[in-house]
Amino acid sequence: MILSGLVSLQQVIYPIQLPIAARAPTDAEKALLEVAATIIPQDAALQKEDIEEIRESIASLRSFVEDAEIVQALRAVLLELIRLSEDAISRFNIYGARGLRRAFKAMLADTIEAYGLALGEGEDDKPKKADVWQAIRQHLRVIDVVASRLLQYKPLLETVSQLMLGGPLP
Repeated sequence: MILSGLVSLQQVIYPIQLPIAARAPTDAEKALLEVAATIIPQDAALQKEDIEEIRESIASLRSFVEDAEIVQALRAVLLELIRLSEDAISRFNIYGARGLRRAFKAMLADTIEAYGLALGEGEDDKPKKADVWQAIRQHLRVIDVVASRLLQYKPLLETVSQLMLGGPLP
């Protein structure tokens, strides 16, 4: 209904002939645009606490990388996760909550792929790999919880664990 009243507005934006002077939008068109703006869904704002929570998780992961004695392949996985996490914050600043969710999904896929490739290297450090995996899961959970709060969805890690493993993550 609203869009039918805005059909002539297209001619204002994209005039058929450029030399012809463009007309200003009418008061009725302006009112319809204001009504349409109230209907468009708005993303929730990322609160300062949410950004701090993600940054604290990144700092924790960074200190883990610096302090832990792990093989280079796993160190590379963690450093890549840190880079992707910082990129996720930037994507939120550019694209909003959906950008954060898209970045989180890419981060999840890239991290699991890189970790899976690193598992094939050296079987003598399984306890260290378990510590690395725990650090990865903890960090991913923080970002997932923030993204799920912004977009009002059930956290992906929780949903996947219930579908694939038959229960919640420990």
